[in-house]
Amino acid sequence: MQRLGPILLALAGLLVAVGPHIQDQIPAVVVPAKPDRHPILARLEPADAGRIASLYAAMSDVIRRDGQAADPVVTTTADLCKRHKDALSMAWRGTDLEGKYAGLGQQLDEYLLREVGDTNVPLDPPVRARAVRAFEELAR
Repeated sequence: MQRLGPILLALAGLLVAVGPHIQDQIPAVVVPAKPDRHPILARLEPADAGRIASLYAAMSDVIRRDGQAADPVVTTTADLCKRHKDALSMAWRGTDLEGKYAGLGQQLDEYLLREVGDTNVPLDPPVRARAVRAFEELAR
């Protein structure tokens, strides 16, 4: 038992001397960016891009299934664009994404308009399919 004291003291001294250098050798955990991420999301931190991509995966599914219903809820491109803005606002509100990427919401809105058209038209099957493809592209 008396011999243990010097050994523990030596071990403590070794840890004090070497400990800070050991931490330098531990690699940081980094979430890798997906190489095929949509260009709008590719500039974001990978974890943030993944969270937003998940939202778009859900949106593509909802808009696709809405079009298969007898009485669709989203019936025009204007309605789709408004619901898109609302979905982004609700998804980001109260999270660390709120205000983190200046202009991101506008870029996503503009992308959707380019894909479905900037004229308010009925969300017929071909237009709805373009919207679903646009959301799927953001979800990748």
